This record gives sequence, structure tokens and C-alpha cells, in this order.
Amino acid sequence: MANIIEQIHKDHQHWARLLAVIDSELAKLMAEQSPNLLMLANAMRYMTYYPDIVHHPKEDALFERLILRDPGASEIVEHIRREHLSLLEKGQAFFDAVKQAGRDGSFEEDIVARGRDYVSALRVHMNQEEGDLLKRARRLLSDDDLKQVQNAYETYHDPLFGDKVERKYHELYTYIVKQTLDDSNSQ
Repeated sequence: MANIIEQIHKDHQHWARLLAVIDSELAKLMAEQSPNLLMLANAMRYMTYYPDIVHHPKEDALFERLILRDPGASEIVEHIRREHLSLLEKGQAFFDAVKQAGRDGSFEEDIVARGRDYVSALRVHMNQEEGDLLKRARRLLSDDDLKQVQNAYETYHDPLFGDKVERKYHELYTYIVKQTLDDSNSQ
């Protein structure tokens, strides 16, 4: 079993790939081309489920343990918690706009702005966690600390990047894998 810090890091790596898919579809919208709304909706369905319902609460529990070992981390942890709530709201607003476009083919005027705001905010957020809090957690938390947080979340699985991809995410997963292979072949 990988430790929880490495699982969080791996989630961030997966999401960077998924954010590239979202960026690509937003670029099509900007160029007045037809984005793959199903792909975009599935990406946001995932992003408003797994990160918001599973991953961020897991981080909150981990960072709460970190505060016990490093009280100086409390200010940044509180900032990260507020960002978790903000990301939830931004993600849901963007997902709602994508679903509306899928229902009636009309795009809200600010759909691209909502999408870019969400993608940008999540990238900044992940970079801050990776650059500060996860480094501190690796350095300061004991194996017992990590196990206690892990045990609280071991029944959850990642429906897109986990051991078994849920049916509704198959097309998205295939696209991400193909894009990753194309990127590595072009280098």
C-alpha cells in the first residue's frame, strides 16, 4: 500500500493530465470549434466528485496531523482549506455551464472564463501543496500518522485513475492515455 502522501502526489499528477484535456476543449471553444462536450462533462463530473468528495477531505485530515507536528503550518493549512471550498464552487459552476451547453447547445458567455479560472486555480493550489505542505508532511509525519489518515480513506477508490475505471469514464480514460502516448512519442 502506497503511503497517503504519495497517493496525493499521484492524484495531482493525474489531474495535471486531466486539466490539459480541459484546456484543449476550452481552446476549441475559444477558436469557435466544436468541443467534445461529453468529454468535458465527464472530466468535470470526475473533478467535482473525486477531488472534492474524497481527495480534499483526505488532505485536510493529513494537514490537520501536520499542524500537530508543525503548528507554524496552521496559517497555510487554513488557506488551503478555504481554497478547497472555493475550488468546489468554481468546479461546480463550470460543470453546470458545461451540462447546460450539452442540454441545449448554447454556451454561457463566460463558460471559457469559468473553465480557465477553475483550471488555473487548481494548478496554483496543487503547486502550493506540492511545494510546501507535502514536503513538510514527508519530513515531519510518522508512519503511524500516515496510517491513521490512510485507514480513514482506504474504502474509497479513484473511479478514473484507480485499479478499475468506471464505465462512464472509459472514453475519457482512453483519450488521456492516447494523449499521453502521443506526447511521449513526439518528444
